[in-house]
Amino acid sequence: MFFNKITLTAGFALFSMFFGSGNLIFPLNVGRESFSAYPYAIIGLCLTAVLVPILGFLGMVFAGGDRIAYFKKLGKYPTFFLTLLMLSLMGPFGVMPRCIGLSYGGLMLSFPNMPLWAFSAGFCIMTGLLIWQPNKVVSIIGVFLTPFKLGSLFLLIVAGLYFSPPTINATVSTFETLSNGISQGYQTMDLLAAFFFGCTIVEFIRNRIKDKHGTIDMHKALHHSFYAGLIGISLLGSAYAGFIALGASYADQVMHVSAESLLVTVSGLALGPIAIPIVGFTICVSCLATATILAKLFADFLHQDILQHKITYHQSVIITMVVCFIFSLLGFQMIVGMLAGFLSWLYPLLILYAVYKIYDGIRNMKNTDTILEKDKDNDALSA
Repeated sequence: MFFNKITLTAGFALFSMFFGSGNLIFPLNVGRESFSAYPYAIIGLCLTAVLVPILGFLGMVFAGGDRIAYFKKLGKYPTFFLTLLMLSLMGPFGVMPRCIGLSYGGLMLSFPNMPLWAFSAGFCIMTGLLIWQPNKVVSIIGVFLTPFKLGSLFLLIVAGLYFSPPTINATVSTFETLSNGISQGYQTMDLLAAFFFGCTIVEFIRNRIKDKHGTIDMHKALHHSFYAGLIGISLLGSAYAGFIALGASYADQVMHVSAESLLVTVSGLALGPIAIPIVGFTICVSCLATATILAKLFADFLHQDILQHKITYHQSVIITMVVCFIFSLLGFQMIVGMLAGFLSWLYPLLILYAVYKIYDGIRNMKNTDTILEKDKDNDALSA
């Protein structure tokens, strides 16, 4: 039975890592643009924001959680620059500032006089403190942050849909709705995240299943990783479906609300004014969980690969958070616009490579099992 504490912690952490800024925005946005055709939007979004990321995660599992082994077919220097590009987009130059922008937008209705720079500084300091001890990141996210996030989001979705008005008939075609879901699913950037979150999750599992001699059962590690991924994507898909339905239900009332304030506005409409600060705080926790793991990934890459241990890990953390603070001051919409251009050409290439790595991993595993079976047969004949 693989649904034990290790698997559940890893699965919850995986969901919490994925479900950050874009995951809170784009499903609601897709929903409000789909009206009664929202089931097709769910299908489209889940194709690119659930199925595609799990391909990347499974590919990383077959690579043993080794990022270098995963990309080695591309060559040393292309791998380095591709990794630098992806971690920069997900880290302090892109998704991390987007997390700050969304968190700030979620609290603005409750604290309208709070300046962005002050909130950003506090967010960056908190993130830096959470990754100061790198070996505890997955446990902090999986055990402490995720249960709060899950409970709050589940309550919002259920209560919001229960009190929601009837959905307005669709004014867009089924194809447009499906295409819009697919397109905005790219914006979550979860495929890029899967390559690196997979490393963290696989490393966590491998460290927990070592025997007293430090030996790891690879088949056991694979099974734990598979079930953790199943838990993570099940929660992710359910949350997407709920948020798209929620956005569709309140579409006529939030059509002109800015993206970063959309979730808080819907919460106020569904649950009343008392829900606004609670949901705003929930958004902060969700974004903090994602920003924490992204900050660790970039700080590790800066420390180990770019500067090759010429500075300490803690100095890398400080540099990461300073850069994130600076870019967060650009504003949410500008950051989203910058990311869209890169994703339009990078995503299709990475999807193809992810499919290839899964095929390659399955083929190698079958070859290994065949060799082991032959060795057992030869030992039996010799005996």
